[in-house]
Order: sequence, then structure tokens, then C-alpha cells
Amino acid sequence: MNCFNNIIADNEFFSDFPDCISEPADYAGDIQQACEITNGILVFESFNGTKVGDKYKFDLMINGTSFDFEVDIVSDYIDGNGLVNGLNGILTKTGYEGEKRFCDASGGALDFGIAFISPEKEQALAVCGLIWRSEG
Repeated sequence: MNCFNNIIADNEFFSDFPDCISEPADYAGDIQQACEITNGILVFESFNGTKVGDKYKFDLMINGTSFDFEVDIVSDYIDGNGLVNGLNGILTKTGYEGEKRFCDASGGALDFGIAFISPEKEQALAVCGLIWRSEG
């Protein structure tokens, strides 16, 4: 973990996820924490989640604007890819033009985490084997 923290700061990621996802509300705290690591770029205001078939649909109020996205229901685990993609979609829709993006920080140092970092930092973590990335 020390090498991980040499690349990214504590305020650029979080890894405190529920052990078991059993309803949409289990994602609320994670979405709020993700907004918090943007240091004010995304300001979380409210969360409403519903189960729609094999997905959880989130209706969020962020920066005074309503956003929605869906994640897959993956057994009792968090859908990291869906969560990261949804959060990055919100960044785009807010007009954010900075280089940082949300990324799945799972792999070597963390069982599961989300980071808000530059592509260079994400690449450095991957090269060091601290996060998992596919070859393709």
C-alpha cells in the first residue's frame, strides 16, 4: 500500500465499500464519496435508487442538476465498471474539462476502490501492478 500512496494521495481515492450489495441504496454512500474526492467539482445533493429488472437505476442530484445512470446487479458485489462509467458520464455532462477521471482502482493494493486521478497516475499504478488492467 505504501507504493500505491507514493503515486496517489489519500484524498484521490476511497475503498470503503459495503461487503454485500443487496439494494440500490447500498450505492448511495459510494457515490457520495466519489463526489467528495473531486474536491468540489461534483457536489452530491441527493440519491434515489430503484431496481429495474437486472439493473439498479440511480437518480441523483449533483451540482443542482438531475442525473441518472444504471449499474448491473452483479450477485452481491458492486458493479465497479458501471459505477465508474456512470460517474464519468456525469463529469462530462457537467462540462468538466479537466484531465482527471474516475477509474476502478482494483487489483494489487485494493480489493476494490475508486480513484479520481489523471491518466498518467492511472498508468503508473497499472505499470507497477497496483491496479488491474486488461491488455486490450
